Amino acid sequence: MKQGWLALFLGVLVLSGSPASAQGMLLVQRSIPRPHPVPIPPALSIKSQRINLRVESGVVHAETQQVFHNPTSAQLEGTYLFVLPEGAAVSQFRMQVGNEPVDGKMLSVEEARRIYESYVRRVIDPGILEYVGRNTFQARIFPIPPSSDKLVQIAYSHPAEFQNGVYRVHFPMKTDRVAAEPLGELAVQVTIRSQAPIKAIYSPTHEVQVKRTDDHHAVVTFEAKDIRADRDFQLYYSISDREFGASMLATRKSGEDGYFLLMLAPRREIDASQIVAKDVVFVFDTSGSMQGAKIEQARRALTTVLDSLNPSDRFNIFRFSSDVTSFQPGLQAATPENRRAAQEFVAQFRAVGGTAIYDALTAALESLPPNNERRPTFILFMTDGLPTIGEQNVEKILGSVAPKNAGRARVFSFGVGNDVNTLLLDRLARDNGGAADYVAPDEDLEAKIGSFYEKIARPVLANLKLEAPGAQFADVYPTRLPDLFAGTQLLVTGRFKGAGTQSLTLTGEMQGKPQTFPFQVALPAQEREYAFIPKLWANRKISYLLEEIRLHGESAELKDQVVKLSLEFGIITPYTAYLVEEPGLVPPPPGPVPLRHGLEGAPGKMGGLGGAAQGPAEAPPPPSGEELRRYMLQRDRADGEAFRQQVGGRAVQASKAIQQLREQQVAETDLELVREIDSRTFRWQQGAWQDQSANARMRVVQIKYGSEAYFALLKAHPEWTRFLAQGRSLVLRTGRNTVAQIGETGKEQLMPAEMKALTR
Repeated sequence: MKQGWLALFLGVLVLSGSPASAQGMLLVQRSIPRPHPVPIPPALSIKSQRINLRVESGVVHAETQQVFHNPTSAQLEGTYLFVLPEGAAVSQFRMQVGNEPVDGKMLSVEEARRIYESYVRRVIDPGILEYVGRNTFQARIFPIPPSSDKLVQIAYSHPAEFQNGVYRVHFPMKTDRVAAEPLGELAVQVTIRSQAPIKAIYSPTHEVQVKRTDDHHAVVTFEAKDIRADRDFQLYYSISDREFGASMLATRKSGEDGYFLLMLAPRREIDASQIVAKDVVFVFDTSGSMQGAKIEQARRALTTVLDSLNPSDRFNIFRFSSDVTSFQPGLQAATPENRRAAQEFVAQFRAVGGTAIYDALTAALESLPPNNERRPTFILFMTDGLPTIGEQNVEKILGSVAPKNAGRARVFSFGVGNDVNTLLLDRLARDNGGAADYVAPDEDLEAKIGSFYEKIARPVLANLKLEAPGAQFADVYPTRLPDLFAGTQLLVTGRFKGAGTQSLTLTGEMQGKPQTFPFQVALPAQEREYAFIPKLWANRKISYLLEEIRLHGESAELKDQVVKLSLEFGIITPYTAYLVEEPGLVPPPPGPVPLRHGLEGAPGKMGGLGGAAQGPAEAPPPPSGEELRRYMLQRDRADGEAFRQQVGGRAVQASKAIQQLREQQVAETDLELVREIDSRTFRWQQGAWQDQSANARMRVVQIKYGSEAYFALLKAHPEWTRFLAQGRSLVLRTGRNTVAQIGETGKEQLMPAEMKALTR
């Protein structure tokens, strides 16, 4: 069977998240002795790395342990380099050669520059230039025996960045432009101890696990194997003495609307009296198709959830097949007696009959008391099939729900297996403030429902609204704020026009009473930090647009918005899957690169994007993984039709893909087509990274990569180092009306007058 966009998209969401590897590099200088030619890698691969970060009183104490591997049959000599964060001081360095300890030293900026430039000359790869100008620790290692491992340990400390109530913990780990092999094993642990209560904890770079013991302590972990070293580790956490923490990060280019990320989190230590009493209605399918393991798991899931209800909660249960039966006519208090009786009711579930979805939803909604909107009400609706009894028209079923849901109950729908109508379940959830989820045939239904209920078990603030008139927010996602629960946090992204200190108000309801929480936030007129926020926002907006198309039909306006955002942020969608070219494409021949042309209207002119051996080394890598590459080669260009299917496995996959995009917290793109470097934007066009401030009217000077002219340019203008590090094919504006085109051909020498003319 062909695998189309859905497989590609799901694969990207899983595989493109390859996190970064270790920052310490072991560059190989030469082999000793060398009686015959031995292939020598430019840098040794990292077999494993463990990183322990301890954050106390605003100071980061870092310890890292790396194991490098020499895969060759030669004895090697190497230079160990560790690029330190700003303001860091090395407190310990341990490595032995034989029985002798190895000494290391801090390099001056000029010493480090010479080492990096010599590496570029020798290996012909500019990626290491990214580290020029940063604090570097060096140690010479000799000998490195053949087929052996080398253990290196280093410890340092530095102040954590702090701004507007938010700490930033940064560990430099990006070395993918230097290390040829992926990192074997990576383990990161961050231990946070804070005098002020910790609120939100968020990593835009890695899918971390967070464990909190109380409001003042947290442990953040991340583990992975066989990963690319393509990003640094970043962690943000906010502190606040207030009941609800609201912290905002914002980024903005001069003269443009900005992007913001708002992190909302309640205290972890919440008294039982502050937990909002809720109503929960379970609507479970017991039709014939649920027989076997599914009905057993459903019974166990309901039994477990009933035991987890809070004393102040109310509940009811509806089971449906060809008919509908309720536990009681109305909501029941969650007393021990009522819960035991409900568990006996659940034990009688038998899988038989058809699927009366309309009747079940109607009965559940009509059982709720009127004017119940001040008490959070959740309907957990689970089915494994299509409507076969009573009303079967999906639009009529959906249309009947809204007028019956006057109490604004949140509907959470669960589709079991693939024979479900995703349009019905997705719209039912979205139109009623909930969410849809799907249980694969090989998944445990009990575990899925149990995990979900844990998240909503303790509501603390309901019916949230955000107001910030002076900030002029727009394109805010999620479009409807969900309720806040104990132990959870909410990330809100959007655009803003205002600047300066602005008043922000969060309103909601607690125990049926209105609550107002005012905050002050700072919105910059210009801010280069937090470049991950636009990517996070784009993921969420695209998921919203794709969901609109799936649920309500395609329009030219929605499609154009998806394509525009996909191209700008390199996110694969059913409308832009063509951006991933098959491996093996040959890049354009050397020569002048046409300026400011490429992606726009020319999806077939993406030479070298596939990342094959023939392509330029600096080309943006495709989504990683051989399995995903096979998907790309097999994909069906007409897969957009599958994207619009309502029933079946591919419809479920499409719904899951959009949900993953919407909930994704790691700010990454599927294809890196755009890079923000300092104050400039570079786009991958026509086989080169093109400075978007350049245009076709400017004078072009071609310079051969790796030539004396190239290194003279690097020495004369160290401020361009990060630009030149992007690759061997580069278009860079060097003056008001002049462009340097770096490539395989061009000038190899630059006279002083020519160098001066570049900046005109």
